[in-house]
Amino acid sequence: MWSLLAAGSLVLGAFGDTVDKIVVVSDKAIDTLAATIWRNFVWGLWIGAFGLVGLFGTIEVSFSPLMVVIGILWTGNAIFYTYLLKRIEITSEAAISYAAPFLYLLIDVVILHLGLTTLQMLGILLLVTGGLMFVVVPGKFRFRKEFTPLVWGIFLYNFALGVVEYYGFKYHFQGQGLNEPSFYFSLWIIMMIAFLPPLIIKKDHAALWRVAREKHYLWNVTISKGFDALASLLWLRAMILATISQVQALSALYPVILLGVVFVLQQELGFKAEEEFSGKRLAFKLGGIALLAIGGFFVQ
Repeated sequence: MWSLLAAGSLVLGAFGDTVDKIVVVSDKAIDTLAATIWRNFVWGLWIGAFGLVGLFGTIEVSFSPLMVVIGILWTGNAIFYTYLLKRIEITSEAAISYAAPFLYLLIDVVILHLGLTTLQMLGILLLVTGGLMFVVVPGKFRFRKEFTPLVWGIFLYNFALGVVEYYGFKYHFQGQGLNEPSFYFSLWIIMMIAFLPPLIIKKDHAALWRVAREKHYLWNVTISKGFDALASLLWLRAMILATISQVQALSALYPVILLGVVFVLQQELGFKAEEEFSGKRLAFKLGGIALLAIGGFFVQ
């Protein structure tokens, strides 16, 4: 059951991220802070809407020192996400999921002493290997030039945030019964408050309204964040039913799904997503997908 929830989350997330990429590529000069605030503001409204209809239980607001930390860290993650959308391929942007399964495995086995089978551990290692093939130069086995120290630093930041967020959710769910929409909606309130200082320092409030109107940005992110919000809730529900390393391992299947979504939208429907589908680059991606598929089967 958990694997179906996680797979559904990945499909919805792929559509959401691809729309985000297409929107940003259409106007790379878009104000980063304003675009980030609108995207996350709409996401939170979707979380609240799903909570109000009771799909994942009754929504409530709850705060703790740990949640305040996570909410503030979310602010940085949101800005970094916009930065990455402007600079690297959307499939390469998913590189955080390539290393994460192995690191989550270490946490689950070494620190939490949770049991995983040998086949599951092999599957996780295959997922990591397959994922890495998306970020290296074919035939040279070095990282692509867009993977600068800053980009890798962002990925490390996102991994650290993921550890705190997902284990923090398990802690609040098991200890306080805080469900998925309540957890995310509470964090969203903290994040939106944390956006106020940079917005005040920037002193360009007009950019918010300008970005909302430019190229139907607000309408487009309303669509993408609807996909993303439901994907986020399904992901947490999967983590309730399985270990975090198992669920995170399936996240390395994300490029498989994402590549298909981007291919259809860019190559078949003509949307510009700046994804490379030629020569050795495509062959390497397909090789990585094969390893991801095998690893995903082993980890079940």
